[in-house]
Amino acid sequence: MEPRYLVDAMLGNVARKLRMLGYDTEYTADGASLEGAASSGRILVTKNSALLRRAARLHVTTITGDAEHTIMRRLLRGHMPTVSGERARCAICNGATEEVPLREALDRAPPGIMHTKFWGCVSCGHLYWEGTHMDRLREAARDWI
Repeated sequence: MEPRYLVDAMLGNVARKLRMLGYDTEYTADGASLEGAASSGRILVTKNSALLRRAARLHVTTITGDAEHTIMRRLLRGHMPTVSGERARCAICNGATEEVPLREALDRAPPGIMHTKFWGCVSCGHLYWEGTHMDRLREAARDWI
């Protein structure tokens, strides 16, 4: 079973990257989901010392670090993730994505987007394609392992 994460507001970029890598990642601004993380086995990703203390009392597994690079290295623990639009989750709402037919996607895509494969979030409808952001994520992931 793949790990599932709860990421606090101090690390929004980490949450988006984890979602793009396909990991089920909740994002919380106040740690309100910490009790849920304890019961569901989510791993807390935070730099917030007060949240770390609360997590310890609830026996929540945590990952922390000072820099995004350090945190991502700890999360990936030496294995290269698959960076693919087919695997990604919605960076906005964490919903699952599914392939969108080309004709429909081109009607919804911003002008000038010339890709042939698109995915849409089944929850919020946001449209995705493998642009240069996925290339940058692939390059960054090589540095994390």
